[in-house]
Amino acid sequence: MLGTVQTVRDLTGNGNREEVIDDNSMEELLVGKKVVNIPLHDFVPAFDEELYIEREIILPFDDTFFDELVDETYCTKDELLGKLRVTVENNIEWFVDDREKQELWLKIKKIFEKRRHSTDSAWLDNRIPEKDLTPLEEWENRVVVVSDVAGTGKSTMLSNYYRKMRNEKPDNWIIKMDLVDHIGALRQFNSDEVDQKVEAIKFFIANIPNVRESPFAQSLLRHKLQTGDGIVVMLDGFDEIPIQCQDKCISLIEAIRLTNLNALYITTRPHLNRKLQDSLFQLAYTLRDFSQEDQINYLSGYWKKQLKVDADAEVRSIATSIVERLSKSLKGNERSFIGIPLQCHIVADCFESQVDDIIQNGCKLNALLKDLDSNLNLDTLYGRLFKKKREIYRQEKAKVQQVNNHILHNSLEDHMECLEIYLRDLAVKTIVSDQTHIDCLLGKSNESAATIEKQYKKREEGSVCFGLLTLNRKGEFQFLHRTYAEYLMANYLYGGFRLDEDLRNKLLDEKPTRELIGSEILVGLQYQGVQLFIDCMLHEMVNHEEWRTITDPMPKSELPENFTHLTNDFYRVFIEKGSQENAVTVAIERYHANIFELFSRFIDLTIDKSEILKLIKPLFKQSDLDVFLASSGPNFLTFFYERKHDGLQRFIDWHDGSEENNIYPMIQAIHEYAPNLKLHESRLSQEENKNFFSPLLDFMIKHQKIVQDEMTRLRKQFPRFMFSNWHKLLIFFLNHECYKSLLKPLFQLVLRTAGDVALVQVVNEAFTLDEDVFKQAEVEKLANALREMELTNILIQLPWKMFVSAPNRLQWVYNYHHQNAKSKWLPEKNSLVMTELHNVTYQGETKNLQVILETVSRDLLSNVPETKKAAEGIVHYMTYRYGTNPYTLAYLAAVYGQEEMFRLMLQFVKEVLPDDELQTALISKNGFLHGAFWDAMTSGKIETLQLIMKAVKEIMGPESQLTLVKSMRSAIVKHSRLINILAKTMTEDDPVGFEFFNTLIFHDERNINALEHIDAQFLSKSISAEGRVNWMKRLLDAAIKTPGDFISLLPNLLDKFSNEELECFLTMNSKWAKLVRGMCKDHYAIFYANNLEGTFKCVLRRLGAQAVEQLIFCDNGQLVEWIALGGYTQILDVMLAALPAAAREQIEERQANNEHQKMFDKFLSAIPMDWNEHQRRYRHMVPVTRFCLLYGSKEQLSEFANSATSVYCIQEKKFSIWNTFANALFTREAERNKNREAFVENMAKILDAEAIKILLLHDIGKGAFLVRLMLWEGTRTVWAVLDLLPADLRELLDIYMKDNGPDIVQKIFFSSATEKLIAKMRKQGRNYSINILQFYLDYGNEKQLALFMDTITASHWNESTKRSVWGTASLLRSRVENAVSVFLRCVAEKLGKDAVKKLVLHKDKDDLSIAIVYALRKNCLDIYTTMLTLLDDEGRNEVIRLVDYLLSNADIKRYGETLTKNWGKVKKRMNVEENEASLNENEI
Repeated sequence: MLGTVQTVRDLTGNGNREEVIDDNSMEELLVGKKVVNIPLHDFVPAFDEELYIEREIILPFDDTFFDELVDETYCTKDELLGKLRVTVENNIEWFVDDREKQELWLKIKKIFEKRRHSTDSAWLDNRIPEKDLTPLEEWENRVVVVSDVAGTGKSTMLSNYYRKMRNEKPDNWIIKMDLVDHIGALRQFNSDEVDQKVEAIKFFIANIPNVRESPFAQSLLRHKLQTGDGIVVMLDGFDEIPIQCQDKCISLIEAIRLTNLNALYITTRPHLNRKLQDSLFQLAYTLRDFSQEDQINYLSGYWKKQLKVDADAEVRSIATSIVERLSKSLKGNERSFIGIPLQCHIVADCFESQVDDIIQNGCKLNALLKDLDSNLNLDTLYGRLFKKKREIYRQEKAKVQQVNNHILHNSLEDHMECLEIYLRDLAVKTIVSDQTHIDCLLGKSNESAATIEKQYKKREEGSVCFGLLTLNRKGEFQFLHRTYAEYLMANYLYGGFRLDEDLRNKLLDEKPTRELIGSEILVGLQYQGVQLFIDCMLHEMVNHEEWRTITDPMPKSELPENFTHLTNDFYRVFIEKGSQENAVTVAIERYHANIFELFSRFIDLTIDKSEILKLIKPLFKQSDLDVFLASSGPNFLTFFYERKHDGLQRFIDWHDGSEENNIYPMIQAIHEYAPNLKLHESRLSQEENKNFFSPLLDFMIKHQKIVQDEMTRLRKQFPRFMFSNWHKLLIFFLNHECYKSLLKPLFQLVLRTAGDVALVQVVNEAFTLDEDVFKQAEVEKLANALREMELTNILIQLPWKMFVSAPNRLQWVYNYHHQNAKSKWLPEKNSLVMTELHNVTYQGETKNLQVILETVSRDLLSNVPETKKAAEGIVHYMTYRYGTNPYTLAYLAAVYGQEEMFRLMLQFVKEVLPDDELQTALISKNGFLHGAFWDAMTSGKIETLQLIMKAVKEIMGPESQLTLVKSMRSAIVKHSRLINILAKTMTEDDPVGFEFFNTLIFHDERNINALEHIDAQFLSKSISAEGRVNWMKRLLDAAIKTPGDFISLLPNLLDKFSNEELECFLTMNSKWAKLVRGMCKDHYAIFYANNLEGTFKCVLRRLGAQAVEQLIFCDNGQLVEWIALGGYTQILDVMLAALPAAAREQIEERQANNEHQKMFDKFLSAIPMDWNEHQRRYRHMVPVTRFCLLYGSKEQLSEFANSATSVYCIQEKKFSIWNTFANALFTREAERNKNREAFVENMAKILDAEAIKILLLHDIGKGAFLVRLMLWEGTRTVWAVLDLLPADLRELLDIYMKDNGPDIVQKIFFSSATEKLIAKMRKQGRNYSINILQFYLDYGNEKQLALFMDTITASHWNESTKRSVWGTASLLRSRVENAVSVFLRCVAEKLGKDAVKKLVLHKDKDDLSIAIVYALRKNCLDIYTTMLTLLDDEGRNEVIRLVDYLLSNADIKRYGETLTKNWGKVKKRMNVEENEASLNENEI
């Protein structure tokens, strides 16, 4: 197989070979054939393995994605994990029905789209090596969608996967198909066939070369697909097949997944990404572009191989220079130009000869680099390639002829022209699938078929020498890459647009061709590559002087006739077809700036404004919510901003003067799109930015009435959307002096249309989200603009701490507050004193301030009550913020940098206030220092911060300084510069200050994160001040409270310790063990494994392997055993990897063999905690119990049952270890992990009969373990497992169930509210729901069975809907349908076919909820068939009439297609069965 010789045994594995080797296979193997050739793959194109560079795969999910999904779904993380799981490779495993899957999928896509369009690209860093996406043995039905733009190496990656799999696992069957070669087969694939699995197998047997000729190969392929025994399918080029074939391909993929293949890969370009993702419910992977290092490696490797030179260093130097030059000369997204592998290859090919000249002939590298700078883009790059291939071919042809005369020269040119026509025609036929369209573009030939064939053969022979073609699996010529065909077709089409009559072809002269180009090719998704090339080619033309002359609107020019006809034709077709897109809108949506320039000028000069507005209307088709959610993604405004800024005014002009219903969508879109432009990534100059936003704001102000109506509507429906994100524009305008003139129209727009509240909100959001922007110049610019507009009422509502950085502007606000306060609440005498205090503070008159404060101090001691009261009022005014005034005098003095005055105020406050009042005023949010201290920190005003800290310490004492800083915990943790300023100020010239600093760090466990920002020298002094042992104890005591956060910073912290400090840390054995246990219990424990690994590496590097062992075996190995017992495999793996081999082997041996006594005794004796926490209960109890059963010794296991079932009381509730384990096992989470059945099998093999009996019948209130097992797994499944038990034990259990079964039925169905039962069924899913009904049938007594039908079909209110027990069970989806079929057969057997008829025709709500209709609607065809089979003829006919009626009923339009499709499949299945029955009767 695959170049190797395999025996039949190797190929068929250890299974039943009779299933593989049928009679035909046996004949092939035995009769005359010793070796059977088995073709295992489709045509796999060769690729240069020597030059292949392994890629990185960008994963769609990252560590935070799941948290975002939790927020989006309003589920807990545990609840969400019960619905889906994301593997390490980012494959989604689903555990919910189709409806819920669809709902979750929409939320996943919403998050992903928001991220994709976000300016934050951090999620793109979540990557894995390419090799990690090769299939693993445990993969089952894994789907890998790889989506990326042309030339990124998708096909080559599949070929590389194929090669690796072929070499590593020659007995696996790997099918790689180029889908474009199987278009005919896909068209014939029958997606309506009842058994899709069989149909999929037939497809592969028919379409893998030569498999049809080998019965053994057919049988082996069928066997492998059915068993999942090493089979991988690769489908390449989904985007290259026609639309109707794409739908068939998706049906094929769904059918393939019904088999048991290991993995399926499918590649596509991004424009069909959504179609695949939505069908498969998987997000696509993308390939990371070549890094600069990859580019250098590829270029140098290619040139060394092609030029056959040994000058490694010189070649690499040239490659490096080219890559560096391109990275500097190309801007923005263009920098990835040669990061796309195909384009990197073309660069290597095009510049090969120049590199050879540099190496061999000593030519200058500068000439090559200058050539690179000359307008290198996609068009010119491909142009260079084709030019080079053409020149090489011409030279080779001339050498062969060896004659240099005029006649032969002309002959060669004619030959070249013929070849180019052939390549052009092949390109069109490659890209265009419709033959009428091909004929329209190329014209029909009048030559005979034989003549045409002869001409083509001749041209093919020459074209191969061009080096652009290869043979496909059918022996037909095709382009090496699809982009070559797209370039040639684009070049052909571009010829119709050329202005030079000598160069222009006649494509646009014919109406059908114009319509095809204008309404199909420049619009269709399948032509995106062609559109991209045409856009590049048009660049030179639309920037040419001649173009500007013929399209100049002043005076209005006359377009060439062919352009006028093209415009009229594409507009007419657009109107006639009622299309949702056209060449103009598509150019905007796909960022084709030059195509937009072309057509926007055409329509400007050809059709009316009203007609233009009809053309661009599709750009405004989204709803309010869609617009908001898509506001950061591509839209018409981002197109103009990023690609065509000079086209915006034209776009606005189209709307000006039109009716309100045309302006309203434009206003709505600008409102949402404008603030989400990528302002800080802009390539526009400041003047260009100004010219872009100025007309936008003017347009909004001009139509402010419409804007106001929109704001009024939003205020009622979506208040948070009103001028949402416009703070981004404000920040951008404040950043540059050039944009100062834009502030006034911005403020006017918001004020006039939404009021001052909205404007204050915009400024507040700007300041809150980006305080770093608001430096002195920016605040002054903002304040000046508001004052010039006489908007003081807005100014005073702005965040007051904003003015910390602009004290000069603070005067305006402070004066306003002071004047306002004087008139409202200050007594006249106090008002005069405060006015004086205010004046001297603001003017910095320290001496006058001292005189006033001395007067107030004396008045405080006065015997005159009025004088004393006035003085106390002034003190209160100085120590607390009053009324609406956010500023105290101390605040002003600190902000203005009046240090002497500030100290004077502190001294005064300290002297006149009792100590307790002083401390309260110090830390109060309204106190005299809190605001100044906080604002200084958050605004980065370090000088103010230092002034406050130093003055407080010197005047009020270090204790007061500590009190002040402790009140600001969150700021301390977040700011690295801040913590160092605080540390310096607290300890400067004061050794005792280190003790205060330690108190600050350890008084709140969250503050220890601040240690990350402290340098090693300062940290060492802090440790010395406390003493190493005490400091480490305090550190770990705090760390134990936040273990996850601490582990994250630990490697960095340990690096700062001296060796002595690190050794001291290692002696904290019990605290370290407690810390690690706490970390393991955290939900995010797996993410801390890397930090733990970093900790061990640091210790190893500093103190050696013995110190690492000391850390891991800190409590004589109990920590390691606890981690192993708890199932924390990631943490355990890190620990094992950090140990020397001998120690690691010792642990592994202890795990595998004995020494479990401590662990087992601990399990048996301790009362487990967290009995009421489901998640931890499942996480720990299931693996612990399993561990004990698997590894316990004979003596331990003999005590297991009695110890595990011992009953305790916790909080007045009965409790046992075994019951806790059962509570964990009987959940949907455990069901997903398929634990129950396997666990009982282990129990039956390991324990003796008496122990099993004790465990199975243990019951402390929720039912015996055996009963609960039957309710979850089904009675028949459980008895099948119990067949492993001795006969006498099975008999005893049978007696127990018969004796207790009726009581259990009574308790479930008759003793409590049915509404609760229905709610529980809905929560636990169909399997549980059907199993409890089956339990009723199996163990109900005669009286209960008589009530069975009425009990399960009676309706009860559940929430706001009436439901029955049977309706609830039958309407729940499940991946396992067998339980329902078994249940219905049991009903027929015990209660008769009439009972079955009643159940299958039962409905809780409308006709669509009828059980049998629901099964048909939800594709449960096996259940549907069973239902029909169990009915008598009359019942079956009634069902058929019902379904036929529903299919003609308009009320079920939403499900009509599904019902019709499935009804056809069922009828077909029924006819087959009837025919088989008829044949059997005839045979009899």
